[in-house]
Amino acid sequence: MGSANVGLVYGRWGHLPDRSFRLLAYMALISMDEDDPPVFWQGRESLSMALGRMTPPAPAKGDTSERANQFKKARTADFEAVKSALRALFQEDVVRVAKECGPGSPTVYSLHLDAGTGKAEPVQRGRLSLSTGKAEPVQRGRLSLPPTTKEPKDFNPNPNPTQVTNSPAPVDNSAEGIEFGYAQAVEILQALPDLGGQYMTRAADIDGGLQAQIIAAAKLCISERNAS
Repeated sequence: MGSANVGLVYGRWGHLPDRSFRLLAYMALISMDEDDPPVFWQGRESLSMALGRMTPPAPAKGDTSERANQFKKARTADFEAVKSALRALFQEDVVRVAKECGPGSPTVYSLHLDAGTGKAEPVQRGRLSLSTGKAEPVQRGRLSLPPTTKEPKDFNPNPNPTQVTNSPAPVDNSAEGIEFGYAQAVEILQALPDLGGQYMTRAADIDGGLQAQIIAAAKLCISERNAS
């Protein structure tokens, strides 16, 4: 069977629409790995099943009963679904007609899994950009901050322990106040004269990505202010 062919489908054709991908994976499974090119020959009913549609049998010729009419309508809908899913495979040139159907003989399709434009496209994981509508990768590491002059070691960014410098919103300095979310952490760092650069430097080695580092830096800021 076509286990190696199925591997090619998953490795190179994952960008296909869902139904077309399911159809191609099924055709590859039925094909033989040693064939060049591999072929699929099992007919439209089999392809319909690959799409989750159980096509009823063709009614007898001349049968005009209500049941026969329902079967005809279901078969037409199922075969249209197969035709639609095949369209993308033809456009990608991953499936071609090797032999047209004939009386009692289904269409034979050849699979060209290593041809055309098929390739495993890299997926960028990260936040969804509201401006572009695309996933933008999230950089792991330090918060990007503008260059600033170094402050003396005894510099206190906020001499008033109950108020963040230049921030109109008070900060909870209680023990419970140290447990907060990412949005509050960003506000605290942005309110500091150097945008929290000294705290981000100290939190850069914390595991969990940039969000975790920003929260840790804000916690450092509050805990030091509480200790002063």
